[in-house]
Order: sequence, then C-alpha cells, then structure tokens
Amino acid sequence: MYLLIVILNEEKHFEDLLQSYVEVGINDATVLETQSINSMVGSQIPIFAGLKYLTGNSKPYSKTILSVISDKEKVDYLVKILNDTGIDINEPGIIEILTIKIENIYGKPKDFDFE
Repeated sequence: MYLLIVILNEEKHFEDLLQSYVEVGINDATVLETQSINSMVGSQIPIFAGLKYLTGNSKPYSKTILSVISDKEKVDYLVKILNDTGIDINEPGIIEILTIKIENIYGKPKDFDFE
C-alpha cells in the first residue's frame, strides 16, 4: 500500500486530474486547498512581499490530493493518462506526484458509489 500525494498548482487542470483518478480506479481520495510556504511568506510578512515577483508564483493556492493506492502501477497509469490529456508533468510548477510506502492502516473509509 502507498500514499499517493498529488500537488496541483495549475487549477485549470483540476477536472482532468479528477477524471484521470476515476479512470485509473482511484475512487477514494481527499482534496485539500493548500498554499505554498513561498506564497504565504510573501503575502503574510510585508518585508518578503516583493519576493513573489522573484519566484514567479502568481497563483498562491493549489490543490493537494491524498489517496491510498494498492500498487505503484496505478501511479504509472495516472501519469500516462495525465500526459495524454495534455498535462505536462515535467513542466516545473504544474504538478508534483509523490508516493510513500504505508506500513499500517487503521480504520476503513466509507464506501462511495458513483451513481
């Protein structure tokens, strides 16, 4: 089992990303509204406000999606589908995909039906 973490910085790709999840068979995920520390420091601490222009990050918010997957092959399939939909995962600042091996899981999510 693995924890799949996807950080999407370009919200225009959000719907395509969700459709890709369903196509891969990842039906249980948690979506979080997140903000990078660079944009937070730039907007919360006045002395650093000018740094947002140096980092080039005009979009301070992102979506972070957490899900548990059974195998890494699902990640490879997800990456393929994302590339097929025109999301360039190699372009900096668009999307980050991470996997972390899970040792234990306690509890079970509620079943969800897409009807």
